Amino acid sequence: MIANNVSLMRLEVPPGIEKLTRFTEGYQKYTILEAALNLGVFAFLAEHGPGDREKIAAGCAIQGMLMRPFLACLVDMDLLTLDNELYSNSKITNDFLLARSPLYQGEWLRNIKQSSQWSDLTAALQRTEPIDFASSL
Repeated sequence: MIANNVSLMRLEVPPGIEKLTRFTEGYQKYTILEAALNLGVFAFLAEHGPGDREKIAAGCAIQGMLMRPFLACLVDMDLLTLDNELYSNSKITNDFLLARSPLYQGEWLRNIKQSSQWSDLTAALQRTEPIDFASSL
């Protein structure tokens, strides 16, 4: 039961909820990407070649129980490919998420929430003093 004693079984959700769902999915995808970068999944596969779940889990020190959904998300996001139970980096990953690539974007992606006004947007929107961007360089 929820407010006003309305049963969840009878609750009709108006159009628009799918937009909110997309917002949260974007955040979830970012955290999956950030975790893969921080755990070294892409670098491991670049160095050791295609690997199954167990090989990647051992090589990146990832808890095995969570590997299947984690890797499935990376495949769904087109960051990994899956062929005969072996995972490999996708072209997008090779182009933008490996430090050896001249187009590497990993550090920028990893630091978005830590080194920008996005890390605490509420505080940034409430600031009364101008932001001194030059002092952060």
